[in-house]
Amino acid sequence: YIYDRKIQDINFPIEVSDVFYKHRRKRSNMHDPDHKAIIRGDSGEVLGMVGSKYEVITHREAYRLGRSLFKEVFGSRPTVFKVDMNNKGSYCHVDLLNPKERISIKGIQKARDYKSSINEEYYPFIRISNSYNHTFALRYNLGFYRWKCANGLLMGAGTLGDIVISHDRPLEESEWYVMDAAEEFAKQINEFDEYVRRAGSIHIPKELLEVVTMDMLDRRYGLDQKPKLLKMSEVLRGTIPAYAAELGESALAAINIATDYIKTVENTQTVNSLQSRAMDWGMKVTGENFNMASYLNELRTYKERVIEKAHQF
Repeated sequence: YIYDRKIQDINFPIEVSDVFYKHRRKRSNMHDPDHKAIIRGDSGEVLGMVGSKYEVITHREAYRLGRSLFKEVFGSRPTVFKVDMNNKGSYCHVDLLNPKERISIKGIQKARDYKSSINEEYYPFIRISNSYNHTFALRYNLGFYRWKCANGLLMGAGTLGDIVISHDRPLEESEWYVMDAAEEFAKQINEFDEYVRRAGSIHIPKELLEVVTMDMLDRRYGLDQKPKLLKMSEVLRGTIPAYAAELGESALAAINIATDYIKTVENTQTVNSLQSRAMDWGMKVTGENFNMASYLNELRTYKERVIEKAHQF
């Protein structure tokens, strides 16, 4: 389980070493001035080979800066919600939230059901990402957890809720850059209410929620990938009835079906991209110029030609 880590696990010593190599025609070791090695001090493992201008910001420093960003945005001290780090410690993700910082969205009109409305609550969170080997840039993402089930939505790359710091910036400059962007995070939080309301009002027929979720997560498998398709279909068909009943046959239900599914398959390589994909999809379909009728017709065709055939044979 990828979240068995504790915040203390990210706090280990880091050493930086020059790089030497052996040349087959020379007896002495050769120095490589253009690269350096990042080494885990307690185990001696090499975590990354990087360029000479690479600025090392430790996981601990990234975490402390994330706490400062959270305080600036929300005016409160955060709690560590999830810690994800690979075995070597070469990269990590840390999610910070405050359980008192709920966003209450009341009176969301159900799609095509004018007599019914629902109330939703979310925890905004900040995800810290860092690595010692170029796997991830130093990054701070704004996201939202649904309080009932901790389904996570992550703002996509390039949005106001996404701060990326290249590893050629020293720590002091990175701190300034991150804190300067705090105001942009606050703007995204203020707009999240309207986003959820729009998603709740967009009608998606129950029989298409499965295929919409597959498309949302870029998992439109073909018949040549039948085992993967059927496995995903089985999981989705187990959750669709409950979400459709609670949230209506809507884009909001589709988003939560997708983020619920992510929890069953997520791993350290896909969790960021999948959670971002769900939010990106929601922002796309809630846009004023999106042609939902055409989109659903396309997916209905895929369902008939691929998914239904896969279940028949």
